[in-house]
Amino acid sequence: MFKNRLLLSGLISSALLSGCVLSVSDSSNGSSSYTPKAEIERKYYGKWEPEYGYTQVVKVGDTLHISGIPGTGDNMEAQIDSVYTFLKDILADYGATTDNIVKETIYTTDIKALGEAYKQRLEYYNKDKYPASTWVEISGLFSPAMMIEVETTVVLD
Repeated sequence: MFKNRLLLSGLISSALLSGCVLSVSDSSNGSSSYTPKAEIERKYYGKWEPEYGYTQVVKVGDTLHISGIPGTGDNMEAQIDSVYTFLKDILADYGATTDNIVKETIYTTDIKALGEAYKQRLEYYNKDKYPASTWVEISGLFSPAMMIEVETTVVLD
């Protein structure tokens, strides 16, 4: 009984955090379903995205979930510029700015270089309008030339 309540509590918390309404049926058969509160929109920025099962932006209500944007360029500064320039273009498509970013996760193959280039990243944010952020060093990204990939969550006005 306690396990079932714990499971139900976790399902409800997950549903609320993801913007869904969860309806739970009689526990005797253990089935459940959910109904999205808001329409889900997907926007592709590359022709290859559907082939790989990938969507650059998923919009649910007033929230954008922006998939990881990989860096391009010969060094960390160039890769930061390429990521945040593309991110600003995506945000502009939705009438948003970096002020609307509430969560950012940065994956990097070189945490030291990212730490040394932090001022480059700050140039893309207005002072004191920084998102909750996590920086994670990993062993590799999709291409060996990539040093950084940034995914974000954005709340529209």
